[in-house]
Amino acid sequence: MAVPVAVAVIVAVPPRTLGLQRWRWWLVAALLCSAVGDWFLSTRGGEVSRFVAGIAWYLVAHVAYAGMTISRGRVSVPVLAFVGGPIFAFAVAVVTPAVDDPRLAAAVTVYAAASVFSLAAAAGISDRGRAPVTAAIVLIVCSDLLIASSEFLGSDVLSHFILPTYYFAHILFGWDALLSLPPERNE
Repeated sequence: MAVPVAVAVIVAVPPRTLGLQRWRWWLVAALLCSAVGDWFLSTRGGEVSRFVAGIAWYLVAHVAYAGMTISRGRVSVPVLAFVGGPIFAFAVAVVTPAVDDPRLAAAVTVYAAASVFSLAAAAGISDRGRAPVTAAIVLIVCSDLLIASSEFLGSDVLSHFILPTYYFAHILFGWDALLSLPPERNE
């Protein structure tokens, strides 16, 4: 929870001379929604409703990530089709049938659609932030797949990579925000 909030502060507090670009507001919203999702999942105590609420907040975060990336480019249709399509198909064909609760299964399916869409949108960024942002979204999708594998498919083999991939994704978002700062002028 602390990593998304810390990065949100870095993104939202640029030097006084720099106005906050629209895409930064989208990113701040996404990071704060991620922090709320983190809180729901870390305090769920086995409650399905808190799990669904956490996924819902992550879904809103992906909508904000998509807003951030689309404001900097366009959706990459090839990435949506050839990368997002198989990931979404895996979620629908393998993960969702393994989920016992219908509310949770629906949340997982809708969330999978949003995450692959934000990935395709990140791949369409037209500025120098494309690499770190796309890598960040890829890491979040990987973290999500590891969570799904652990939670629903019973495979904990790679579960120790869940948090490192998630945290590194947020570090990349912060790096992107720093890369986008204009050079300082000596006066």
